[in-house]
Amino acid sequence: MLGRYFGVLMPEDYRSGRPGYSGCFMRVAVKQVVGSSCQVWGRRRDGSTFPMDMAAGEFTLGGRKTYIGVLRDVTRRRQAAEDSCQAKEVGEAA
Repeated sequence: MLGRYFGVLMPEDYRSGRPGYSGCFMRVAVKQVVGSSCQVWGRRRDGSTFPMDMAAGEFTLGGRKTYIGVLRDVTRRRQAAEDSCQAKEVGEAA
């Protein structure tokens, strides 16, 4: 997605409900996310949504501040955590 607006990965209701989100993100959120990660919602081509981890980095290239983001689909990891929690509850109830 080099050089593309990251909003194309966001669900439509999230994008349309937040005018100016990308500008605000670049001014505020990136500074908080750089060097750490957070969970955000992504949108697949078919329109379905999924949880993803976003990690961001910042560097200077040719005298210009540049950001890089790494996005990872965490659907399976999240499902495994939910399954584990349910199994624990069943075990405790037994």
